Amino acid sequence: MKRVITVVVTYNRKDLLKEGLQALLSSDYENNRILIVDNASTDGTSEMLTEYIDNRKVFYFNTGKNMGGSYGFSFGSKKAVEMGCDYVWLMDDDCIVKKDSLSKLVLFAQKKEDEFGYLSSKVLWKDESMCYMNIPKSDIAKRIKDYDRDQRICIASFVSCFIKEKVIEEVGLSMADFFIWGDDWEYTYRISKKHPSYYVSDSVVVHKSKTNTGVNIVSAPDDILPRYRYAYRNESYFYHQAGLYGRLYLFFKVMLHTARVLFKHCDKKMTRLKYIYKYTFEGSHFRPHIDYVYSKGSDIKVLEYFGDPIVYGGQEIFMINMYRKMKDGNIHYVFGTPFFVQNKELPGLVQQRGDSIEKQQLRERGIIRKHNIIKGLKEILDKTRPDVIHIHSGSVYTLYECAKVAKKKKVKTVIVHSHLGGEMNFKYRLIKKKSDKNIMKYADYYLACSKLAAEWKFPKEILDHKQYILINNGIDLEKYRFNSEIRKSIRKQLGIDEEAFTLIHIGRFAPEKNHAFFLKLIPSLVERIPSFRFICIGAGDTKEEFRKELEELHVLDKFVFLQNINNVNEILFAADCFLLPSLHEGFPIALIEAQATGLPCIYSTLVTEEAKIEPDCLSCSLDDLDGWLNRIYEIEKEGRKPNRKEAVEIMKDRGFDSETSARLLEDIYRGAYSLCRTK
Repeated sequence: MKRVITVVVTYNRKDLLKEGLQALLSSDYENNRILIVDNASTDGTSEMLTEYIDNRKVFYFNTGKNMGGSYGFSFGSKKAVEMGCDYVWLMDDDCIVKKDSLSKLVLFAQKKEDEFGYLSSKVLWKDESMCYMNIPKSDIAKRIKDYDRDQRICIASFVSCFIKEKVIEEVGLSMADFFIWGDDWEYTYRISKKHPSYYVSDSVVVHKSKTNTGVNIVSAPDDILPRYRYAYRNESYFYHQAGLYGRLYLFFKVMLHTARVLFKHCDKKMTRLKYIYKYTFEGSHFRPHIDYVYSKGSDIKVLEYFGDPIVYGGQEIFMINMYRKMKDGNIHYVFGTPFFVQNKELPGLVQQRGDSIEKQQLRERGIIRKHNIIKGLKEILDKTRPDVIHIHSGSVYTLYECAKVAKKKKVKTVIVHSHLGGEMNFKYRLIKKKSDKNIMKYADYYLACSKLAAEWKFPKEILDHKQYILINNGIDLEKYRFNSEIRKSIRKQLGIDEEAFTLIHIGRFAPEKNHAFFLKLIPSLVERIPSFRFICIGAGDTKEEFRKELEELHVLDKFVFLQNINNVNEILFAADCFLLPSLHEGFPIALIEAQATGLPCIYSTLVTEEAKIEPDCLSCSLDDLDGWLNRIYEIEKEGRKPNRKEAVEIMKDRGFDSETSARLLEDIYRGAYSLCRTK
């Protein structure tokens, strides 16, 4: 027997809900579980439901606040899929089913051999007449006429809407962002464009709505007029998505509503007209998200796309740290770049897990770089066809253009991730302003390593409504727990005396990492701490220039240069102080790693303060050279910290374990996090 989960969305109508629930429990179809989604009712709904929840057929979820019916249906559908079912049956709390309403739908589904998207019941009003607002449509402008005949439809309401679980996985969830009104039209129309959908005449339910009329701004009381924002905004969005026919229909509908307001008796005519026109216009550029959810055990393919070569930068290290901790065996990964892969660790990990790397070996430099990023992505998408794309790049242009390409290639879920923050100069503001206009159309999720990184990359609307997810640059903390024996061994390998005060910096040789700042420190260091040593980990364009500068200062022998290494944690054990004079950073992993080993750290005030976890991690202005030097002298005088192992516990408490961040990412990939985001 096929498994059904009935989703009932409720808000402050406990008596109707109780009547509807009793009717559902009396159904002649046995394999049906009931999921109540309560939008934080205040009328005693939860107390009333106590006697039913002990019944294994009834499940209760409270959203915590009134998120609107649209959120309720989206949330309920997601939960139903996660619980495991074959069909999801949607309805309002004032829908009263007949004993055989569900069995008739299941029987029709069997006759069609499950070749359908959704089924809609005949919906009657309290007086047994057809409930006007729930009459399905055969196209966007025509309601069906023959109520006693089974027939194809393209639009239906959520009052007895019976949907295949596999269809929900395929087309995504209904629009939670609609809040109220229109989400059922949009969703059923979206489904019917891909799958034939039907009106089932002998499946009958009763809708006990207050009136048997549709939404009518002319007769609406003054106190509910603000709700009409959602009616006109959502309808406008819907009809714009329906193409030219939809836009023409919208135009004539707006004209009709205008005439009704002007020529029929009602007060506050100008207010009502304002709602019609203001929110119809708002709907033309409204960009709600389609969220996706996958049942337990279903396979998902995720493309981790880098708009840069995959080397040893922060974004690559972050994703490799996450990849090591990914546990969901049904999520399969493709790592993609239009350029080349220099990171030696990633190929081995990918091969071990049976995943893949796609590299296009396109030119990385010159004026065609941007072109190659997009060209490479198109080729990789055509080859791999992922369900989810997670786009990593330090470039705002790359994030947004790649999101556009991915959405046009029908990728279900598009994620943009900001790993970097920086200076908002005039040129950057122009680029970002242009990109902001488009990103709302194409990105489904916005991830950032810090608030600064979010502000640098994401549109104001996303920031204002906090519709981005902060995800810590987590690391495998146990690897970074200080080990004195490894410290001795590494120092011996590098030729550093045990007593030599050792500074360390991790970062590619690039202008923004500001290696030139070290040249300003060296004369004083030579004078005050003549035996000091300095470890530099990283590769890049400015490395040789930096080495030449050191040679001119006669201190090249004090420096140890490393690159492409897999034991950064052990090298950090060997050091006594970490320096980070960057001109800008999103959320530097290197600084997190250094703190995890218990190293005292000094970082530039241009780096986000969110990166400070340990008390021995202090910021200092790049203009305050003496401040940097004095802090270094203090650390050298104090000597090595005896309790460096304890830093790991502090990092765990702050959520910087890669295990935690990896679980969050997996939830996002599966759609399990999406409906929890702040509206």
